[in-house]
Amino acid sequence: MKKTLLVTLDFYPAIGGISHYWESLGKHMPASRLLVCAPLLPSGTREIETSYKIFRVRMISRFFFPRWAPLILKIISIARREGIETIIAGQVLPVGTAVAVAARLLRIPYYVSVHGMDVALPLRHPRKRALCGRILHNAQMVITNSEYTSQIVQQYGVSKDRIAFVFPCPWIIPAENETTVRASREKKEIILLTVSRIVKRKGHEFVIRALAQLRDFIPPFYYVIVGDGPERSNLELLAQTVGVSDRVLFTGAIQNEAVRQWYRKCDIAILTPYDINGDVEGFGITYLEANAFGKPVIASRTGGVESAVIHEKTGLLVEPQNTEAIVQAVRRLCDDPRLAFSLGSFGKKRVEQQFQWSVQAEHLIRLLDPIP
Repeated sequence: MKKTLLVTLDFYPAIGGISHYWESLGKHMPASRLLVCAPLLPSGTREIETSYKIFRVRMISRFFFPRWAPLILKIISIARREGIETIIAGQVLPVGTAVAVAARLLRIPYYVSVHGMDVALPLRHPRKRALCGRILHNAQMVITNSEYTSQIVQQYGVSKDRIAFVFPCPWIIPAENETTVRASREKKEIILLTVSRIVKRKGHEFVIRALAQLRDFIPPFYYVIVGDGPERSNLELLAQTVGVSDRVLFTGAIQNEAVRQWYRKCDIAILTPYDINGDVEGFGITYLEANAFGKPVIASRTGGVESAVIHEKTGLLVEPQNTEAIVQAVRRLCDDPRLAFSLGSFGKKRVEQQFQWSVQAEHLIRLLDPIP
């Protein structure tokens, strides 16, 4: 692997999927070949323990315009001092601009990593679209997290043979040697589980409305929502309005081990997001986490979800914002335990074989240093 500098705004102690993505990949990359350029640590925050070097710099200046311009000099300084052979831009804008200029001056190749909204939103603004297009076109390769994101990148005129996939992997997985067997169908209740931030585009409201239609079925259904967010109070009111407040449990934000317990307890994991003005699900880690525990999933056909869920193989896909389709999918899995078991089992095997950080890191290593 060529000696590589990752330049990213999203890194520890930032919270979120992209930050976790790079931290997790970094753990499985050759320590002597990877370096990271990340934002300054907040006052009082201790540095994360890693086997590779992290350079903390002020990524965006308050006193220059364009604000990313000083980052060019910092990248060049690190690259020359450390013998960097290639650079990865963790974001197309604004980091990709600085990386593209620095790489050109250094006469080394660069790659761009994109995740969905970061390339979808610039399409609406002619100036940003043009700038984003130049950065992507001049990159050695564009690294994407889903087929959906790849399709957006192609709208900039980037050919498919210059787009590569390095997928996110589950954050929460079963303990080593843990048996993930579905609970007996003689259970007195069915638990539906959603693990996500409580924001509107995640589609919790449609599952609650579906629960109202499932209320009188035997065995009874319960819906557990793990996570927190600005839509929680609206969902609590909705549950009361449609008469299922006694069937919906909001856990709030909980520790990972408590989340594991809910994955173990649930019968079906469900998340039915939809697109709100380009704010869309880029992938869907929760589906892979549920599959890792041997659980079938119900998801919606939107954004990058179809890269995370294979319809009729690891879960069932429904159309977004379709309450009746959710009801039918839930009933189908409950009426056909063999199907539910098959989806969960195949999903578990798929996660174990493909969606491991070590596997995805190997993909990235081969991408950065291809065999001639």
